[in-house]
Formats: sequence, C-alpha cells, structure tokens
Amino acid sequence: MRTEAADLPAELRAWILNEEATVAVVTFSLAHCASLTDAEREVARMAGAGMSNRAIAGRRRTSVRTVANQIASVLRKLGVGSRAALATIPEFFG
Repeated sequence: MRTEAADLPAELRAWILNEEATVAVVTFSLAHCASLTDAEREVARMAGAGMSNRAIAGRRRTSVRTVANQIASVLRKLGVGSRAALATIPEFFG
C-alpha cells in the first residue's frame, strides 16, 4: 500500500522530501516500535486514541504519574514530539 504525502499529518509531510525519505520515515517508526515494552505499547495505543492520562491510569489501575512517565518514554523512543503523532504510526492503528 502506498501512502501519499497528502494523507500524512503536516508534521510528517515536512520531513518527506522524496520517495526514499518516505520509506525511511516509516522504517524508522516501525523499527523503534519494537523497542517498546508491552505496557508502553498499550499506553501508546490509548494515548493515540485520545484518552487522557487520568483515563489511561484508571483503565490500567496505575498512577497518573506512571502513565505520564510511560508516555514520555514512548515519545522519546519513537522520536515523535506529541501524543497526536502516535495515532499515525501503523504499528498501533494500521
């Protein structure tokens, strides 16, 4: 499946200069998804779906601070700058 640049969020479109860059961005994101723990994957899915830290903490029966730390770790490992970007990663929502 080929994704057109127009289908991507504006923040990712800025990175894409040509077809090779598109492949590199997708490979980079998916490769880094493998480094997430199971808990981080679950939190990333919920955050990408728009759930608040409080809602995620309630569902996972953990503290809001733990969720915030896990989200920070996910963003750092994936190299993305916002929770909204999590919804664009095929590993979670493809």
